[in-house]
Amino acid sequence: MDRPNPLEELARIDEKIRLCEQRLEEQRERLASMDAGGRNREDSEHLHANLVASLHALEGLRDVIRKEVRDAGL
Repeated sequence: MDRPNPLEELARIDEKIRLCEQRLEEQRERLASMDAGGRNREDSEHLHANLVASLHALEGLRDVIRKEVRDAGL
């Protein structure tokens, strides 16, 4: 099976990073709203931590793909 084109893969990862960053911002706003309302934040904090971990993993993958692009001279 052929490997995906590194440039196309890089574009897909960049889009996933953008969406993850957007969700993180939404979650930050949700947490602030919960603070203002005095509600329990535990589940939202776990989701926020998972989103941060996902973002870091995606950024690491992007670094790997960028290296592939450089090594391939694309």
